[in-house]
Amino acid sequence: MVIGICFLAPLRELHELAESAQRPSSTLKAGHPHLPWTAIAGFRNVLVHDYLGISLSRVWDIAQRDLPALRVAIVLMRSETVSNGPTA
Repeated sequence: MVIGICFLAPLRELHELAESAQRPSSTLKAGHPHLPWTAIAGFRNVLVHDYLGISLSRVWDIAQRDLPALRVAIVLMRSETVSNGPTA
């Protein structure tokens, strides 16, 4: 499937989000074990390494199903970091 230009920006943003999810400290990740850290990293790997095999309908499903809860979790982590200071 040829990916249209209208999908390139959202895919790039999802790639950045998934890439950023690999950077938090192990302490931060351990403090939020309910988040699917490994699945997020796997999603990033699919976006990067299987670019031509990406199913846009599956990406849409993931965005609709998983991003709202992930957003809430990120906002919570950011507020914890601001109030408690960054974790090592």
